[in-house]
Amino acid sequence: MANLKIWMGHSGAEKGAVGLVVEDDITRQARIWSVEYARSCGHSVGTDNDDMSLSQRIAASQNGDGLIEWHVNSGGGTGIEVWYSTGSAKGKQLAQAVVNAGATASGMQNRGVKASNTNRFGSLGILDRTKPAAVLVELFFLDSASDVAVWNAHGKEMVVAMTKAFLESLGVQSTPTGQAPTPSKPSPSSPAPSQPAKSEYEVKAWNKRQVVDIDVLNVRTTATSQSKLVRKLVKGQTFNATRIITNGELVGKYRSWFEADGWGWVSGAYVTEIKASTPKLKGSDLPNSGRYTFTANTNIRSNASTGSSVVGLYSKGQSVIYDSKIIAGGYVWLSYIGASGNRRYVAVV
Repeated sequence: MANLKIWMGHSGAEKGAVGLVVEDDITRQARIWSVEYARSCGHSVGTDNDDMSLSQRIAASQNGDGLIEWHVNSGGGTGIEVWYSTGSAKGKQLAQAVVNAGATASGMQNRGVKASNTNRFGSLGILDRTKPAAVLVELFFLDSASDVAVWNAHGKEMVVAMTKAFLESLGVQSTPTGQAPTPSKPSPSSPAPSQPAKSEYEVKAWNKRQVVDIDVLNVRTTATSQSKLVRKLVKGQTFNATRIITNGELVGKYRSWFEADGWGWVSGAYVTEIKASTPKLKGSDLPNSGRYTFTANTNIRSNASTGSSVVGLYSKGQSVIYDSKIIAGGYVWLSYIGASGNRRYVAVV
């Protein structure tokens, strides 16, 4: 049985970042899942009470065998990264195992591992001022709508996979007590260039933009639903179909598979081509999430429809931070969670 320390990165007066989600909320949930899994494997786990400062967490970590601290990233990127203490070979090994497991479980971009002295502060206290082999996990970017969507769909799966990989790499029990361990598989730090699975596939250059029609769309290494998952796209996200396979695995009524921005293949059953002849709507070039400054007085509505209830007004020159963008009723609509906790919509006019 190992003596582990598992912390949420910010608590009490030390507030985390805020974007489309609140870092404290995410790290608290990640800590709960991670602690539950580690304890199910028979380990002793020390954890925080939602109100421990960094100095208190450091002091409480000196007698542990291994340490995980959960964080969420910000700053406009996408994907998972894991930090380790500079010069710690064991820490780097643990970090690599954890980031690979998280990227595989979620399909998010694998941003790799980083040494603590490359941080903007020059060090990271929870890594550099504690004795256990330790990692600091940045789960995803809280200002990326696609990252948030993947977290909402696969958060627990990610955290459990990363905790399990940490335990495996630490060399301690990594499966719940009473379960036989399963052989671990190495995962690449980044997806390989996509290739058709069979030489008899009919592959052609395509270069036409597509939009995702379902909530979460898997991108795979080949034109079959059984091939390796390399990343995920979310509803409304667009991509350039660089190539097409016309005789791939049948999904519904479709045998067409599109190569998504060169990363991998998606079934044509779940995407729609964006026709060049479609009239361009105002706001269609806006990113899927971000800040928008209104150029005219604009009603705030309860749904993405001009027939829905008006619940407020943005004046010209005011701004809104939105987390998604949809097209409905001849308008581009920006959506966000209002102060009331309800989802709101504004048309770009």
